[in-house]
Amino acid sequence: YSSLNGIVNKEGKVIAVFSTDNQRNYKGHSEFEDGYATIIFDTEVDILDTNGDIISTQQLDEENKLVAYGAGYTVIEKHIHDFDYNSYEYIFYNPNGEEVTKYVPKDRESKEVIHMGGGVFCFDTTTEAGDNTNDIYFSKTNKWIQKRIGNARNDVPVTFGKSDKRVISCNEDGEGGILTIIDKDGNVTEHRLSIKPENTDTIIAYSLVSNNYCLLVDGDSYFHGDSLSVLDLNTGKQIKMSDTYFNTVTQKVNWYSEFKIYFDNDVFSVPLWGDDGEFYIGLFDVNCNLLFDPIRVDSYRDYSFSDGRLVVRQEDEDIIEVYSIDGQKLYTVNEVGEYGSGDDKTQEYSDNIFLDITSDLVN
Repeated sequence: YSSLNGIVNKEGKVIAVFSTDNQRNYKGHSEFEDGYATIIFDTEVDILDTNGDIISTQQLDEENKLVAYGAGYTVIEKHIHDFDYNSYEYIFYNPNGEEVTKYVPKDRESKEVIHMGGGVFCFDTTTEAGDNTNDIYFSKTNKWIQKRIGNARNDVPVTFGKSDKRVISCNEDGEGGILTIIDKDGNVTEHRLSIKPENTDTIIAYSLVSNNYCLLVDGDSYFHGDSLSVLDLNTGKQIKMSDTYFNTVTQKVNWYSEFKIYFDNDVFSVPLWGDDGEFYIGLFDVNCNLLFDPIRVDSYRDYSFSDGRLVVRQEDEDIIEVYSIDGQKLYTVNEVGEYGSGDDKTQEYSDNIFLDITSDLVN
C-alpha cells in the first residue's frame, strides 16, 4: 500500500517512479534543470537524469544536512564539533556525486545558502569591515566571487529565472547611474545609465534581463511604477516607456507586489490600468512599442507570459485564453470548477507546452 510519485517526460512516458511511504520518509523533489532532478528523503538525496536513472546519492543525518540543491548539484552542511570545538563547512557535490569544492565560513557559524538557478549558489556573509556581502559559487565554471547582491524585498527571490543574467546592484552618480549585472558563469559587467534612477532598490529587485536587453523597473513598487525603460547592454542605448504609447483604453503602467512583469525573448508584459476602470495586460518590444491592443483580465494575477505565449485566465467567464505575440488568439480552454494550482498563479508555457491542471480532458 505504498504511495508513489512519478516523473513524466514531454512524450507522456513515465521515466521514474519512487516511493513516498513512511519507510523511506520522502520529503520532496525538484523539477528538472540542466538535465537533472533531485529527490529528497530523510536519510538520503538522489540525483536523477532524464532517463530516470539515479546517478548519485548522498547520505544525510544529523551531522550532514542537505541545505541547497539545483541543476544536479547538492550542498551538504557538515557540523564538526567536540567538547571545545564547533564549526560548520559546506561540501558541494556535482551530479556524479563527486566533491567539487568546499566552503568554510570565517566565523565558523552556520549560514543560509540559496540556489540562484543554473547551479549558482549564494551565501550571505559579512566582510571584515562589517559590510554585508555575498560569497557566490558558479558551478559551471567552478568559480567563487564575493559580490553584494542587492535584494530590495524579502518576497523577491534571488534567482536568475529563465535568463542567464540578473541585475545585482544599481548606484546613482552625477552622470545618471551604474547598473551591475552578473551572469551564470560569474562574469560581472557594469553599464552606464543615461536616465537617472529614481529608486535603485526597485531596479535591483524587479528588473529583468532578456538576451542583451535589460528591462528597468524604476519607481514605487507598491502602488504604481514611475517609469519603465529598456537598456541595450551592447550599445548602452536606453529607451523610456511613455504614456504616449498607450491608446485610449489604457493610461498608466501599474504593478503591485503580486502583479507580475515578464521579459522573455525581447518581449515584455506589463499590467495596465484602463480609463474604463478595467485591468489589462500589454505586450511591448524592446523599443517600448505596444505590440497589439491590451487584453482585458479580471485581475493582474490572472496571466502569464513565456515562450511567446500570453496566457490569460478569465475568472468571470471560467476560461483560459492563449495569445501569440502578434495578438492572435490561438485557442480557448474551458475551465472546470475551482482553479487548482494551489498558489493562485496562472500556469506558464515551458518548452512549448502548456500544462492545464484545471480542466477536464477534451477530445
